[in-house]
Parts: sequence; C-alpha cells; structure tokens
Amino acid sequence: MINIKQLVNDEQCYQFIRQRRWPDGVSCPHCQGNRI
Repeated sequence: MINIKQLVNDEQCYQFIRQRRWPDGVSCPHCQGNRI
C-alpha cells in the first residue's frame, strides 16, 4: 500500500521508489557489485 504522504516532494518520492525498486540496495545487474 502506498501512503500518498511519502510522495509529497521530489526527494521523498525518489527515496520511496528507490526503496521499493531495490529493497536490498542497488547492485550492478552484470556483476552484482554494490559500488555503484
């Protein structure tokens, strides 16, 4: 469920989408490295 208050400004929206897309952190799709 999405709480609309999390999408109030650009920074909050960015953080919300990033957390939903990569819940375990961002990693390289080729080598699975996390130094991106």
